[in-house]
Amino acid sequence: MTANKNLLLRNKAAIVYSVGLAFLLFLLKWLELHFIIFDHSFEIYIGCIAVIFTALGIWLALKLSYQSRRF
Repeated sequence: MTANKNLLLRNKAAIVYSVGLAFLLFLLKWLELHFIIFDHSFEIYIGCIAVIFTALGIWLALKLSYQSRRF
């Protein structure tokens, strides 16, 4: 127990600095995500609609090609 306590006391500055940097990095990534989501929400909405219609088109093409092979 004393070895762990001594290790923490010896490296207190490095631990505080690394925790502070980790918090700042988390905050920066959250703000970046916030910027992307809210400032580009229209583009994300249009992109989601495009992906849905693309998937629907592929599904419909596969269904129609399967139907034409049955006859």
